[in-house]
Amino acid sequence: MAVKVHAADIMDRDGAKVLLEPLAGLFPRLQRIWADYAYRGRAVRAVPGALLA
Repeated sequence: MAVKVHAADIMDRDGAKVLLEPLAGLFPRLQRIWADYAYRGRAVRAVPGALLA
């Protein structure tokens, strides 16, 4: 488990990419990411592909 602190003016949907991209390749068996409705939009849709590739 880890914590990442960022500015309060970053929306969840934008912060998800910043939070998850550094994890790419660290969890090769990762198959699914669950998130609530706040995590939506084009930037967030790109994250699973980058992590699961």
